[in-house]
Amino acid sequence: TDCYLVMRKDLAERLAGIKKEGQFSVFHKPFFNFKIVHIFRKTDFIPMARMDVVLLRITQKKDPLLTDQER
Repeated sequence: TDCYLVMRKDLAERLAGIKKEGQFSVFHKPFFNFKIVHIFRKTDFIPMARMDVVLLRITQKKDPLLTDQER
């Protein structure tokens, strides 16, 4: 029901449909909420990250926008 993932910022934005909706975000948004809850600094990692890294939170909606049959 609640998931936290550390991942590249561009991938998190694509999965969550933040800048542009894709097939994954369109299919999952009726059932889950996506939110970037933390932006890491590149220096937070050893060795230092070469890309932007974020913490993506995915939570299951209590009342999905679609029923299982509509899915």
